[in-house]
Amino acid sequence: MDAVPSEPGSTLHTHAVDSQRRAAALGDGNRVLSRTQKVYVALRDDIVRTRLAPGEVVLEPELAARFGVSKTPVREALQILVVEGLVVALPRRGYVVRPLGITEVREVLDLRLIIEPPMAATRYGSEAFVEELGSILDAQRGGSGTAELTDAARAFHECILGAARNARAKSLMSGLFDETTRSHHLIPAIDARIHSEVENDGHQQVLEAIRTGDPQAAEAAMRRHLAELREFVLQAFLEA
Repeated sequence: MDAVPSEPGSTLHTHAVDSQRRAAALGDGNRVLSRTQKVYVALRDDIVRTRLAPGEVVLEPELAARFGVSKTPVREALQILVVEGLVVALPRRGYVVRPLGITEVREVLDLRLIIEPPMAATRYGSEAFVEELGSILDAQRGGSGTAELTDAARAFHECILGAARNARAKSLMSGLFDETTRSHHLIPAIDARIHSEVENDGHQQVLEAIRTGDPQAAEAAMRRHLAELREFVLQAFLEA
């Protein structure tokens, strides 16, 4: 992970590409990642994939030993993650991975319901966009493993946001996608959903509405898809 590619190798590696783009933006234009950037990318991935669990305390000396660096790049990486909302600083005690409970998940999914359906209603007019969206869905149907499937699902939603050409919405949604991915890795019932046809079918309905050039149907399909996801995820948290 020494360099940031000029073009992502695959639309499906959305989380990895997002992390590297964020890391590259922290630097001075040098394509080789600094120690701080490398630690940041690794920690961000550990948090989103819940290898560092919500509520887990992380300490600078332990992380420095793990990455084979001084405490300075670790501290700098953690401070960036604090700004992003993935980590909370504990005065004189270290840092804790931001908790993820039913309240946090409800807020995330409520915001997604507000933001994403109108974005899906954008009038696209691009065959290339519809083909890309279809390719992502094909990859999602043929994918396996939680990381691969959540990246594909995220790529589907980000592709629509990109077509809507609303940079602020896309930036805001990045953090919400991170939290959604954390919930998939955290709760087995939610993980089971991403492996089922329910998720694929929801995306298929959105794609068909976009393909036929019906923005109202696309908005309705996205709202229905996210409302079903919200209901399922909140119930899974209650039963966990």
